[in-house]
Amino acid sequence: MPPCSYNLHHGRRNELLMIIILLAVVLISLVNSETCGSDDIKWTFTECDENGERWTVPIPTKDCAGMLPMPKKGKKCDVAPIQCDRGFFVETSNSTCLPCPTGSFSPGDTNTLSDWTKAILPSGMTVILGDHCGADATGWAPKGQFLSSGTQGCATTLVYTVDLVRPGKLSFSYQYSDNNMYFRVYTKNDQCQITDSGDRVRRPRITDEGSWQVEEMPLTQGSNVLYWEAYALAIGSDIQLKPILIKSIEVSGVAYTSSCTKCPPGTYSDETGAYLCKRCEANQYQPQHGSSSCRTCDTELEYSVPGSTVCLRKPMCTENDYFEYQTPCDDNGFTEIRYKWIEPRICDLSHAGGSQLPLPKDKVKCPNCNPGTYLKSTTVCEYCPSNQYSDGINDCIDCPANTAPDYQIHLVQWNRLPTNMENTCLSIRDNGCSKEVGWLLAGNYLASGKGHADDVYLVATVTTGGFRGQSGLSLGKPKVVGVVTFFFELICEGDCHLYFLEDPGSDGKLTSLAASSQLVETFKGRTAMRRYDYHVSDTKPNQFTWAFQKSADQYFNTTEDAKFQYRDDEARIYSIRISNTVDGGAAQCVSCPIGSDVDGCIPCRPGTYLDDSTAVCTTCPSNHIVNPNPDDYSKCLPCGPGTRTVDGVTCFSDCSVRQGGRVFDYNDLNRPISVSGSPSFTARGTKFFHRFEISLCGLQGLGQAICRDNITVYVDKKSNETDNSTIETPADRHPKTANLPLAANDVQSLVCRSTVIPPLGRDFGSALAVQPTSIGDYLVGVTNATYLLGLSATGFPPPIRRSLVDDVNFYYKSLRTTVACPDGRGSVITLRCDPLALGNGSIELPPGWKEDTSDGCTFHFLWRTILACPFCSPGDYEQIRGECLEGEQTLHYTWRTDEKMCRGGSGLPKNTIEKCSVFGVKSQLSIAGSGVILMLLVLMVVYFYKKTRKLEYKYQRLITASNSKDGEYSLAPPESCMEQDEEDDEIMFRESKGQKLFSKLKSSFTNHSQKGETNNFETINLTRNDDSTI
Repeated sequence: MPPCSYNLHHGRRNELLMIIILLAVVLISLVNSETCGSDDIKWTFTECDENGERWTVPIPTKDCAGMLPMPKKGKKCDVAPIQCDRGFFVETSNSTCLPCPTGSFSPGDTNTLSDWTKAILPSGMTVILGDHCGADATGWAPKGQFLSSGTQGCATTLVYTVDLVRPGKLSFSYQYSDNNMYFRVYTKNDQCQITDSGDRVRRPRITDEGSWQVEEMPLTQGSNVLYWEAYALAIGSDIQLKPILIKSIEVSGVAYTSSCTKCPPGTYSDETGAYLCKRCEANQYQPQHGSSSCRTCDTELEYSVPGSTVCLRKPMCTENDYFEYQTPCDDNGFTEIRYKWIEPRICDLSHAGGSQLPLPKDKVKCPNCNPGTYLKSTTVCEYCPSNQYSDGINDCIDCPANTAPDYQIHLVQWNRLPTNMENTCLSIRDNGCSKEVGWLLAGNYLASGKGHADDVYLVATVTTGGFRGQSGLSLGKPKVVGVVTFFFELICEGDCHLYFLEDPGSDGKLTSLAASSQLVETFKGRTAMRRYDYHVSDTKPNQFTWAFQKSADQYFNTTEDAKFQYRDDEARIYSIRISNTVDGGAAQCVSCPIGSDVDGCIPCRPGTYLDDSTAVCTTCPSNHIVNPNPDDYSKCLPCGPGTRTVDGVTCFSDCSVRQGGRVFDYNDLNRPISVSGSPSFTARGTKFFHRFEISLCGLQGLGQAICRDNITVYVDKKSNETDNSTIETPADRHPKTANLPLAANDVQSLVCRSTVIPPLGRDFGSALAVQPTSIGDYLVGVTNATYLLGLSATGFPPPIRRSLVDDVNFYYKSLRTTVACPDGRGSVITLRCDPLALGNGSIELPPGWKEDTSDGCTFHFLWRTILACPFCSPGDYEQIRGECLEGEQTLHYTWRTDEKMCRGGSGLPKNTIEKCSVFGVKSQLSIAGSGVILMLLVLMVVYFYKKTRKLEYKYQRLITASNSKDGEYSLAPPESCMEQDEEDDEIMFRESKGQKLFSKLKSSFTNHSQKGETNNFETINLTRNDDSTI
């Protein structure tokens, strides 16, 4: 029966309750043969009867025989119930509170659950699995020293039912270090009701790795059903998830206890009035109940872990039971190699043939300090003071004039830890770490410690106050403000892991595996010495962490004791270098701009750069920004197409765009907008989808879109489903979260993405958003080109009317790089003019797009809306002349397309009337064209007539020459032919002046012949067939 249904049956009449209790007592007495003693009986109060009295009734705590004491009348109901503090119990004979004797304890009015060594859950506690859990899913389960939620991709709920006689509270100790897990705690009342407000629902905060936190919640009098709900949210991730752990649960306000409980084996209580029993320490044990002390093992031959019930025999010592380390420098500047047993030592020194601890080696001179530090004393190296530098060998000296120290953190010598470095051991069990220090100084390298359990984290952390320079983009890639370089080696037989993490924006305080740390890279298994470089793109303070773990199965180990299977596995870090920091030490000084003072160089103001030839800060040309990467070929970079700058640092768009001679105004689209992708499912069948927040232009380049982590971001009141064709603003979607301040894991940018999981059950009134990621920190450019700086806008088919209005593409890049996306993530938003998409329109993802089929680095969006149309201009409409009637005609204006492909701007002119002739414009044009054609025909006739006459004249000459006196045909020399041809041509051209001119020339030739002048032409009479003379 469900917990709530069970609680609804409470409140029966007191008479029936008394009868049932008495019958139970009689039946137990009759069936069992073992006689009940005073320690086997627990007294409790009944509810008020009809006379307003309470009864105290004996209840056996185990199966036993014999007559039980008769029930007794207790206090009147108008008297408050007895309330004893922790460590006390109620003496029923006189209803007074007495302290517990040694060897026992009492939680008072508090139920305490902290023993998770048994395979079954305590009484009153159950586990409910979600609908999508597989057959192998177990959910919450005891794991020795804690309860573990497991990492199944389904909901698992721990339920605990408790009745309170007065208002109380719930207090539990937990560890929640993985933000890929969802964790919620809530309570229901006796009506099975839950509210999403007040103190009855809690989202426990993320904890640091290995850190236990306590959460408290108020409880009301009566029946309370407590729920701890966990869910794995790592969508598409292969990272080993970390389950949620609960170490202890306390519920106050329950009925008093009439007796104290004996301490279980392995524990003791050495004082009266104890509310908890203490665990036996290492090399101690206690096999009995109710003890006031622990027994001691023979430490020469035996050992035990804390909380043991027996001692174990020590094996023979071997070389694997001790390790080598290097001592810190002494006052004389010397160090030596020593050897130390792994603690706790669990080997027998007296065993024949066993190994003995080697003697220390000879002392040697301490190595030099790390670059940027100096030997302050014989034992301590410190960073050089401001404006000084050192190579680690010599003392610090001042930087020369017009130079500045090049600060960095460079660790190559491992005899001393710098002040900004911490090293520790973290374990979820009490006996996992042999000591607090996790890593050992080994001179030439930093080694993971010895003697720790396989499941612990050995953590080394370096903190910096930030990086010099400015964050930004360079050639479409995130600017590199610093580089973390380290050399390491993994010497492992098992499946060891070395995690490299960062915590950007940390407060500068050293925190081992802080909850806000982000995983950068994981190295697995045996690895030869190699180099790894990580480019930092954020100037904020940062914390870099190296965490080594021999085995990752600690959360699934069902035994209470830690495992020591891989005792010899270790990691070695040979060097760490973090460049371009604002703190640390300088090994050299570099040139700086003119204008230095006693505190060092004055940096160039934002928007200017250092001219290497003049050492003067220089402003970039118009619409250029300073190149964030000083090593690139150019000091300044032009802003991308469609963007501009006012400070020389950031390029942005004011959402007013000119493309292809058209003017677009996208300011109506510039408020934060949300859109959802299509639903997907995990391998276990869990439904999820991605939700994108878009701030098209932002505020002078600063993104206004916010993706939140682990909060309610989307609720459909009707079906809890998303509609990816609908665009909403955060305020429309959930007013309560629209103006919340940014949390540690929230993301604010121009374009960001979060993973949304629909409600996990009926008690969830909202969806869950996790894993926010920026996919657009900076606007690269706004253009109708389909390719820009490595980003492509070809994810969608072109518009049908592309010749009318081209798409306009907004290109974005993110700063953060990952192993999968070394150039950072990017986004392309394509704005398409669609007159039918009113208002904000709709945003689409590419056809068939899925997370598992894309590269995960570039995201495409198609935004259809009328607000993406350009302003109307005279080119968008045309003039139509009406019919000419009575000398007048009307001029009409209409849009060139059936669907108006523009908005605002120039409207259609009003119709006008003008004078017109009888012949319309078309008729006039036709007449003019006909005249031109006629003139061309006349010219052609004249031309061909002249050509014919010329040919006729040549033909006559040819006939005359062929009829010479001797009857022979002779040709004139070529030169004369050429001259005559030229003459003939001249005559023919003159003849073109008319027939009259030709007759005069003919008459002239005849007269010359009659005067006896030389005549080169012979007159031939040509006759026709009819003998007529020409």
